[in-house]
Amino acid sequence: MPEGLLRFQRVRERRDGGGVRSHSRGTVLRPTGWVPAFLGALCLTALVPVLARAASRTLFDFEGPYFVDPGRTIKDHAMVHDGQNWHLYYIRGDETVPGTASETQFGHATSPDLSHWTPLADALSVSTGGFDARNVWAPQVLTTPGGTDWTMFYTGVDAARLQRMGAASSTDLQNWMKWGTNPLLEPDSTVYWFDPAVNWLAAFRDPFFFEEGGQFHVLNTALLRDDTLPAGYRGAIHHAVATDLTQWTELPPLALNNSRAGASREIESVQLIKASNGWNLFFTLSFMEGVRWTRSDSLTGSWDIDSAIEIDGGVAAELTPISADTWLFTRHTADVHGMGHPNAGEIFYVLRADTLRFHPTAGTPVITRSDPLAANWPVRTGNAFLAVPTFGDNPLERGEPHSNLVGHGFLSSREYYAGPLSGFGVPGLDSGIQATGEMISRPFTIAPSDSLLRFLHGGSIDPGCRIELIETLPASDGGDSTVVHASVSGNGQSTMGPATFDLVPLRGRTLQLRVVDESTLGWICLDHVQVIDDGGDAPTPAPSPRSRTGRLLPNRPNPFNPRTEIRFRLDAPARVHLGLFDLRGRRLRRVDLGRREAGDGSWIFDARDDQGRPLASGVYLLHLDTDGRDAGTRKITLVR
Repeated sequence: MPEGLLRFQRVRERRDGGGVRSHSRGTVLRPTGWVPAFLGALCLTALVPVLARAASRTLFDFEGPYFVDPGRTIKDHAMVHDGQNWHLYYIRGDETVPGTASETQFGHATSPDLSHWTPLADALSVSTGGFDARNVWAPQVLTTPGGTDWTMFYTGVDAARLQRMGAASSTDLQNWMKWGTNPLLEPDSTVYWFDPAVNWLAAFRDPFFFEEGGQFHVLNTALLRDDTLPAGYRGAIHHAVATDLTQWTELPPLALNNSRAGASREIESVQLIKASNGWNLFFTLSFMEGVRWTRSDSLTGSWDIDSAIEIDGGVAAELTPISADTWLFTRHTADVHGMGHPNAGEIFYVLRADTLRFHPTAGTPVITRSDPLAANWPVRTGNAFLAVPTFGDNPLERGEPHSNLVGHGFLSSREYYAGPLSGFGVPGLDSGIQATGEMISRPFTIAPSDSLLRFLHGGSIDPGCRIELIETLPASDGGDSTVVHASVSGNGQSTMGPATFDLVPLRGRTLQLRVVDESTLGWICLDHVQVIDDGGDAPTPAPSPRSRTGRLLPNRPNPFNPRTEIRFRLDAPARVHLGLFDLRGRRLRRVDLGRREAGDGSWIFDARDDQGRPLASGVYLLHLDTDGRDAGTRKITLVR
């Protein structure tokens, strides 16, 4: 272990008997030995799924490098990797509450690949009557390789809105205990600006911790008293050093805001990287969108905030080292639901992950936006699939019927919205039915017990827009020929429904999926492609890369006339939707049961469709999704 990290651990052991791991943010130290191999070679391209034997397995989905927490804010955050999964900690508030009053906890979610996230219980919350009684903001998580303890530095805001720095420790990244020495740091009130009307510190937040020159350093957003400005203060980066993590010595500000965009603006969400081109400062100016960057030859040299370049449209970037010259670049942004959406005009929050390197000659940062479909869908032609995967339920943003997607992304030849900060489209925008093109998946082999290929699909009933199961075989002329084993066009609507291809005659063969839009009058959409190996009708899918939170139970009675009790079981609290389809995959009814607690639940079905019309006798497919995840499908039989 590097001497600096050993010393860090000894200091923590003297303090409370624990150990701390090397930080997860982009600082002058770089973690070693724990970086996932898939991030060392590629810029967050999608992983090829491991085709493990199971009742069902997800072959292709269309999730991008995004995290969303429906109805909740996602603000200043920290990323850390535990050797297996990414952990995300973020300010988790209520989207419907203006200001910061609801920012009373840190959300926590995990992911194996930065696309499929599992939300967990809140990691840390405000304390009654404490230094953080009103808000907790801006976590930073620190670790040492091979250690067993983790430390979180964060901003606490008390009832009088005084902002100060505190810390908490954890042995499992889920249960956190605040330090008894909190608050750890606040600036000299004769130098830094307080609001004289209410006597609270106007800005001291967003701690960024690093080690340099044999000392621990921490930077915080602050406001320096400055009578030369009308506001009476100037944006500044507070700088303090320590040898034991508790006794901090205040140094002159690392940087002052000389920006023509407003010298009184706070310099927020600071990240500092020491690279071959010198010291690199990343930050956001208060009340302004965009991540900015500037550099200096030395740590305490001349930092010119006014010369900073905007490198991205997000806010509060986090830079996590993943190799010697590559950083994970995560940031959040707020977007607005389209005019047709039920929550039209309301803000929603999204976090996106990409990678950042420095140009080898110019020394400027270069952000590489990931292509989540690159490994699984390497062949793409035309412009119909230019902005894939589609982010969110984009037809709903236009006021059209929902798409019934699983997760937060799906494939569509009509949509033109690849998500916030992607560079493609805005909510509710479509590319029109005139666009044409095709996509071909990577090859996959059908196992001896595979029986069905199950997927969700929608779009035009148009032979020029279709999903095909194809095989490439040698031709007599020495070239290749393509055999189409199965094909289906859309279901006539944007709401996707289930469909299957029979795999029994194709066992042992190597196949591909081809999605085609060669018609200027239609479109095709696809999601959640699974292989079923039990041969049953309408089987219940196994968990996708994000764990399911529920499952359908047998309805009672079945067959029924005209009512039956639809039963389900939730392993964790979740928002529950039920969908009813006929055997052709047409949606007949969709019911939002709201957020339900863990345990058994039920709903009485009266054999009517969305328009209240009685259904005819027959077999129907009942589908359950929990928090947007596929939680299973069952057959139910109506006998009049």
